[in-house]
Amino acid sequence: MNKINLASYLLLLVTPGLIVAETLSIKNFLEQVQQNHPFFKKESLNPEILKTQQKALLGGEDWRVNATTSLTHEETGISNAFTPEKANYANLETSLSRLYWKTGGQMSLGYSLTRSSQDFSQGNIKSYQNYVNLQYVHPLMKNINGILSRLNYELEDYNVQNAEILSLEAKENFLAELADKYLDWILQTELLRINNKRLSISETEYKRTKRKRSNNLVPKVDVIRSKHAVLRTKQSLQKVKADLASILADLSVLSQNQNLLNLTPEYQIYDIKTLPSKTKVNQSIANNSRLVNSFQLRLDQIDNQLRGLHNDKKPELDLIVGAGLLGNDSGFGDAASINNPQYSVALNFSYPLGNRNAKANIDQSHLQKMQLEEGKNDLILTLQAAAAAILERLSQLEKSLELDKAQIESSKLKTREELKRYNQGRSELTFVLQSQDQEQQAEISYAITAITYHKIYLRYRALMDELLSTSNNKKGV
Repeated sequence: MNKINLASYLLLLVTPGLIVAETLSIKNFLEQVQQNHPFFKKESLNPEILKTQQKALLGGEDWRVNATTSLTHEETGISNAFTPEKANYANLETSLSRLYWKTGGQMSLGYSLTRSSQDFSQGNIKSYQNYVNLQYVHPLMKNINGILSRLNYELEDYNVQNAEILSLEAKENFLAELADKYLDWILQTELLRINNKRLSISETEYKRTKRKRSNNLVPKVDVIRSKHAVLRTKQSLQKVKADLASILADLSVLSQNQNLLNLTPEYQIYDIKTLPSKTKVNQSIANNSRLVNSFQLRLDQIDNQLRGLHNDKKPELDLIVGAGLLGNDSGFGDAASINNPQYSVALNFSYPLGNRNAKANIDQSHLQKMQLEEGKNDLILTLQAAAAAILERLSQLEKSLELDKAQIESSKLKTREELKRYNQGRSELTFVLQSQDQEQQAEISYAITAITYHKIYLRYRALMDELLSTSNNKKGV
């Protein structure tokens, strides 16, 4: 029997004629865990937190309001027609400004009101001044096109993407552990079937031996031996039941499915999987692995950062264009007319000699990039080596499964021959019981090897990022 649906095993555990219990596949089990376990919700929040932090950086483009008010009193001690002996000033300045990431420029709209009272030798002079101005500063070299203005926001985007990758990786590792536990459930269910089968054989043999003893066909020791076989099998069966109960208690909590005790696992444990070539696996790891992509994201982030650092190294050369209207008079009402135009155009240049800070930052980033590239290559080799080891192990286990199958068939033949010889009086019951035990052990070995095979196969699926169902990978388990 190459393919065994474990759902059918329940037929061996219940009274004939009863309906088989509802089954639960590994895919449905893992989907329940993803929906119900808080670990997945917790991990999903990590990139969302970083997204919120990234949104905060958008405040760099917000409009900003500034207001300043001041009162000033001056006494010069000089009194003539040109210098006031005393002066009082009241000033109010307000502005509205905004930085534009697309261009790197900054626009500001300002308004100021100044009242002055000056005491000259000829008398007191009062004046009011209203001024409205609009100014735009445009970078021509450093921060051209807003490279530096939006750099932190763009760099944070890589952190968000990397957090999403690490979140998926953590979820998949968690699922791999759960899948391993699910296969333990499968194994204990199979061992339960094998032990129940052995118990049925032992009890049948015990009853037959007692009948033969009542007819003085066998010695009393055979009855004792057959009864001992029953007790030994019951002991093994009880241990399996205890292990199965423990596993189910664990899985029911993890999946938040209290009905798990009433379900039967469904899995083709004796199936042999079709495995890809090592070349195809190596290519997939190098091109599609999440962890490798995480390194590539960091490399792309360094490249973007270097682009900003090289721009930051350039001189500041800003074009400043301004225009305004001025109103100046001795009366507030006349000064409010603000009908005197003002214009200005300027270039601002600034450059630190040596610029050692920018050069050091660029050199540091280049070294970090080299380190990341070597880290990426090291990770690819590590993953490829792990995949090669898993594929080789699976290949060897396939051979072990074939040997286990052959051992089972051989044990069955041996058991039939030993039983035949015993019934003919040419052998002892001990050899029959030993042969039956060997047949049971062969079946147990076959089941354990099969579960080991599938555990390693699921480990391979996790390594290749195929275990977790995502929007980009609908396949899953």
